[in-house]
Amino acid sequence: MRGRAIRALGVLVALAATACSDGPSITLPPPPDPAAVADVLDDEGRGRVRAATDAVVAAPGEVALWRALGKTYETNDLPAQAEAAYAIALLLDPEDARTLYRAAITARKAGNGAAAFDYLDRTIDLEPGYGPAWRRRGLWKLEEGDVDAARRSFDRTAELLPDAADAPLCLARAALLADDVTEALRQTTVARERAPKDPYVRLMHGTALRRAGRVDEAEDHLVAGQGATPTFIDPWTAELRRGAESDEAIAARAQRLEGERKWGEAIAIYRELLRKRPDDSGVIQRLGVCLRADGRAAEAVTVLEAGLERFPGHHDISMALTGALQAAGRSSEALAAANEIIERWDDRPAGYLARGAIRRDAGDVSGALSDFSRASDLAPTDPRGRMFQGQVLLQQKRWADAERVLESGLDRPGAAPPLSYFGMLLQAKARRGANGAEISATLDRARAVHGDAADSLVRTRR
Repeated sequence: MRGRAIRALGVLVALAATACSDGPSITLPPPPDPAAVADVLDDEGRGRVRAATDAVVAAPGEVALWRALGKTYETNDLPAQAEAAYAIALLLDPEDARTLYRAAITARKAGNGAAAFDYLDRTIDLEPGYGPAWRRRGLWKLEEGDVDAARRSFDRTAELLPDAADAPLCLARAALLADDVTEALRQTTVARERAPKDPYVRLMHGTALRRAGRVDEAEDHLVAGQGATPTFIDPWTAELRRGAESDEAIAARAQRLEGERKWGEAIAIYRELLRKRPDDSGVIQRLGVCLRADGRAAEAVTVLEAGLERFPGHHDISMALTGALQAAGRSSEALAAANEIIERWDDRPAGYLARGAIRRDAGDVSGALSDFSRASDLAPTDPRGRMFQGQVLLQQKRWADAERVLESGLDRPGAAPPLSYFGMLLQAKARRGANGAEISATLDRARAVHGDAADSLVRTRR
């Protein structure tokens, strides 16, 4: 493979000589043979590389084509070839910051560390206000053991990204490497204030707590962050990925990030999609939902209110706005929005679920139970109405009533309640004083739906 890569790079260098030569023209060598990278590219990837290379051969003086070739190699995980293409683009336009940035990243991936720092420093010279470049520089310095240089870069990151968790997280990593546990804990505390639900923030905070000897406090954070990786936002890199994907693939990636609770990354993608597709109501709704989940309820309200101006009477946007208003502490407006939804769509359960939650939070127990019951009647196989009724009844210590409501949901054809539903039912039964046979019967029903995962209910009860 190394020989193939060298031959491919040789073709690129020869092409560069043709593109940049002031002397007599020379015969261009043939483009890289797709067979040379057959073991790392699929048919589609080979086709893209061939098309991008053919374009360069046809017009070797067009810098945009060299950039496109670099991006093609990079998105196909061929960093050495990508760096070479970017280097040639920079011969034609040496002051393009984004190409310098891509050259830095691909050089680093290809193992060319000195060149990577040179490209990155030139990027920063041209775009000193781009925070992710400073953050990346600090992380690379940290990897090389230069903690002081890393800290200087992270301090600049903090100035440029004052509301993000990026800088405090990176400064915490530097502090841990320097065995400055007090500083690490201070920085992870700041990061938690900015991104309280981010799993990687929880992991770093737990690590700092454990290093500080506060093991009991650390445990929950370490469990919540187990296996988490940083979710730093880098618009220039995100732009590269999006350029290689269809809008549908981009939206699917955002949904996967939602499932991983990486709200910041999902938000960045939805914002970019919204710029491309301002009339996509689904993107507006998902952006609002992610903003609320990320603790940015006020921003969510702004986005969703603008969405309703564009799409008056849109059910899903209206529902998302109701939740955002409630999360923003605007309960009376949230209640009015829920009432309007029910007036428009009195045959759908969502409005009743929303209004029930608002009433529950306001202490209106009977109103909440009535709304949750109505939602259950409208959607008998949807477990949410009965779950919410069960939660309220358990809080009221009405064990038998909670058991009755939750049991009734198991008898619905096609019902497959989540594991937490069975956990609530077991709690109601245990508090009511159910015997062992009753508990075992409920566990058997949980196993029928969730298999071995239901055994966690036994461990929880113990």
